[in-house]
Amino acid sequence: MSRGLGRVERWLLHEVEANPWGSVTVVPTGADPAEAEARRRAARNLDRKGLAVLRRTRANGGSHGKSILLSVDAGAEWDEEEARGRAEKARDARRRATREERKAYESIDGTEPRRRAELRVTIQRVSGDAMTADLLLSEIEASLGDAWRLDVLEERNGTARIRVVLDGK
Repeated sequence: MSRGLGRVERWLLHEVEANPWGSVTVVPTGADPAEAEARRRAARNLDRKGLAVLRRTRANGGSHGKSILLSVDAGAEWDEEEARGRAEKARDARRRATREERKAYESIDGTEPRRRAELRVTIQRVSGDAMTADLLLSEIEASLGDAWRLDVLEERNGTARIRVVLDGK
């Protein structure tokens, strides 16, 4: 068995390097089935050997896509852009969920008679210094989630009054 690159592997690698964007469609339109399979196999081998990166695209969000072969640098940029897009999508979903949660609370609040509900929680004593108290407050704030905000109303003689507010972003 040969240890070097095969003819089709060399040709695909040459196509990738010759393209200014560092990418090439693995199976071009109109390729016969034998040639298409040889190119797919060669692309998988190049990807496995780390000489190029094989990725799959979705055409216009459809279920059918095509495979493209990228240079290693173009593959790194591709993966970075994909990760950035997924993070943005997750951030949008979290914002949408926060807005929906706020709307749900507002709708509940709108159906009941307007009265000011208040919950008082007294923490008797926090042993330690001011940093320990700050740590406790940040843990409480983190537990409340993104939709809520803690406001320190007044600090006096080692005592603090805190208000919890539904954030209206």
